[in-house]
Amino acid sequence: MKTINEKYLIIILILALILLAGCKKEEVPVITTTAVSKITAITAIGGGNISGEGSSTVTNRGVCWSTGTKPTIADNVTTNGAGAGSFSSNIVGLKGATIYFVRAYATNNDGTGYGMAMSFTTLGQSPAPYSATATNITATAATLNGTVNSNYLSTDVTFEYGTTISYGNTIIAIQSPVNGNTNVSASISGLTAVTIYHYRIKAVNSLGTTYSNDITFTTFGQVPTVSTTAATKITTVSAQLNGTVNANYLDASVIFEFGLSTSYGTSITAIQSPITGNVNASVDAPITGLEFNTTYHYRIKAINSLGATYSNDITFKTFGQVPTVSILTATNIISTGASINGNVNANYLSTVVTFEYGTTASYGNTIPAIQSPVTGNTNTPVNAFITGLEFSTEYHYRLAAVNFLGTTYSNDIQFTTAPLFVIGEKINGGIIFYIDGTGKHGLVCATKDQSTGIKWLNLSYQTTGATATAIGTGQANTTTIVSVQGAGSYAAQLCNDLDLNGYTDWFLPSIDELSLMYTNLNSHYGLFTSDGYWSSSEVSRQGALALDFGGIQAGIKRSRPKEWSLAGVGVRAIRAF
Repeated sequence: MKTINEKYLIIILILALILLAGCKKEEVPVITTTAVSKITAITAIGGGNISGEGSSTVTNRGVCWSTGTKPTIADNVTTNGAGAGSFSSNIVGLKGATIYFVRAYATNNDGTGYGMAMSFTTLGQSPAPYSATATNITATAATLNGTVNSNYLSTDVTFEYGTTISYGNTIIAIQSPVNGNTNVSASISGLTAVTIYHYRIKAVNSLGTTYSNDITFTTFGQVPTVSTTAATKITTVSAQLNGTVNANYLDASVIFEFGLSTSYGTSITAIQSPITGNVNASVDAPITGLEFNTTYHYRIKAINSLGATYSNDITFKTFGQVPTVSILTATNIISTGASINGNVNANYLSTVVTFEYGTTASYGNTIPAIQSPVTGNTNTPVNAFITGLEFSTEYHYRLAAVNFLGTTYSNDIQFTTAPLFVIGEKINGGIIFYIDGTGKHGLVCATKDQSTGIKWLNLSYQTTGATATAIGTGQANTTTIVSVQGAGSYAAQLCNDLDLNGYTDWFLPSIDELSLMYTNLNSHYGLFTSDGYWSSSEVSRQGALALDFGGIQAGIKRSRPKEWSLAGVGVRAIRAF
């Protein structure tokens, strides 16, 4: 019986607990809405504070908003976690210039509690455009400029432009669409030169369309600006014409007009044609087929779509005139010839040059200059060597220079030939170093050394008997030395065997003949390279005379051992004429 009662008691207790649970009060969270801040055209920041979670823990919280006065979580919401306390929410996706209502919410197991609804208005209004001065203006193009304040709303921007305030043309700004306060621009082309254009900005956002102020600009362009400059590269038959042209923003064709007068009559296109841009551009054109020694006129004609411009007239003269000549003193005068000299400026025309010469100013003989014909425009030295003259005779000569325009003669000049022969004259196979009293005979020496180091003797010492020293004894000495010493390689034999310049009668000079050679040639002409030279004058069985040509003992006769063959004791052959 007791067991049954305990069971009934347990059942009664369970039923009591169920009744107590069913009588518990349900409570939603208690929440307040915080003020909206940081409002833009499309965003804002809201939030709330949960002061009581209600009958159970808050599982979700945030804000809800709509354009209705009592937004609920069925409208736009944010989710900002769970639990009690304050929170902040980012409200996005709004429309500009619109009244919205927002309130905080919190949800627990028993339901959702809301804070008081608050209203706010998003930012935004119609855009504010302003036109600014056009830039990059040319004859056919420009850049339109301005600023647009989008007033927080995405704004499409176009420029309207045309020759009147009806505009008629539109172009989208490079920066469209814009947000914020933005500089805007657009490049337009295909414009007409020297024309006034109007333009304005059209700005469109969700709240409407706004137009800026009207502004104008004038496209560039005018007839070309031209000037001629001096001709260059002038020759007898050609020249280069020069000038400058400013196209003034319009393509300009450029020609040169030229001729013998200001009527011109001939034209040629400049190499640089057509010219563009707005700077002074150099232009030129080569012309040929001109007449020499002639004055030409020329000018520039430049044409663009607005008209033609002519430059000032300028002249140049082609080169060419009769030759310019001057006579110079004769040189290299010998008994039978001389070099006659002068200068010729051909003045750009090929010039034939001759010398006229004779014993009087009537001349009677001509010879072409070695340099004939002469060209160019500088003084050119000209000369000719005349021969067959009489010795000790005065001769006259002058220049005659002939080109296409005529003949020019120089003044007359004279020279006198030397006696029949002169010291230093190259003739008869060598260089004259002695002339006898008749003026027709003498001695010449070879033009170079036959040896710079050879013995006087051949094989062994012996007396030859060639002891003569006077002028005119060298030939006999040489013959004696060779006949006594026989064949071999030694000074006298070297001269005796010499075949030079068509002559074979060379010999070793006597000491006096060697002295004359030194006196008359060495100190004046510098023709000798050895320090000393052998003579054919014997002194003894062991020695022969030599003459120093260089050093501190130059000109001194000294006896040298015959066997000397040291460098510096040379041999110079001579012959009589």
